[in-house]
Amino acid sequence: MSVAVEICLSGGPAVLASNCVAAREGGAARVELCAAMRHQGLSPSSWQIATAAEALDGRVELVTMLRPRPGSFDLSSSDVRQLCHRMERAAALGANGVALGALKGKALDRDAMQALTEQAHGLGLKITCHRAFDAVSRPFQALDLLLELGVQRVLSAGQSWGQSGGAARGLPRLVKLANHLDGRMELVVAGGVNAALAPMLCANLAPTPTEFSLHAWSAAHAARRVHMQLVRNLVLSASSSPHGIQFHPLP
Repeated sequence: MSVAVEICLSGGPAVLASNCVAAREGGAARVELCAAMRHQGLSPSSWQIATAAEALDGRVELVTMLRPRPGSFDLSSSDVRQLCHRMERAAALGANGVALGALKGKALDRDAMQALTEQAHGLGLKITCHRAFDAVSRPFQALDLLLELGVQRVLSAGQSWGQSGGAARGLPRLVKLANHLDGRMELVVAGGVNAALAPMLCANLAPTPTEFSLHAWSAAHAARRVHMQLVRNLVLSASSSPHGIQFHPLP
């Protein structure tokens, strides 16, 4: 079984290109490019997108975060216009996809999501709904809206946004989400994903009808840099997971 690995990364002028090369050479299928990871990721700048695109050299899919500020995932009409402009710029600079999400309270904001997804489709960008999804109160209803809007991927830890424990604790819900999707959208598993946890996640998700991938941040980093061997360890762990393991999540 081969499971794609997505590496979330950032970095200033001195390290961004080397971080991307390390992810590429380690075997990552995708890079999610963010700024300000201390705020769980915000929209990267134009120079970051251009630098990442050049370093990845078309061999690794480049997904750029679209999130204008930390805190709430609610977006104003001016936020939506700004993100649409950022999408145009990202596509022109070499991005292949975007990670986006817009809420109204504890539900997806249909109008904002429709405007953003239509823009992305028009630019030929693949769409991931980022972890705003984990902040909704009715996740299965949210999945149905994402499917209606043509979103290709959804990022989730299987837990409410802000809760601890990550994908390990959220695995039961992740399996339910994958079964609900029934092969219609890719599930990107996030939240503390590392080489030790990957076999358990993969073995439990493999029997579902839905394609899934693994998303990692801290597992690929040491001393604030992405390391090729750490990425490779995760890729190998995800691709050699034994079938039949049943994982018992933390109480």
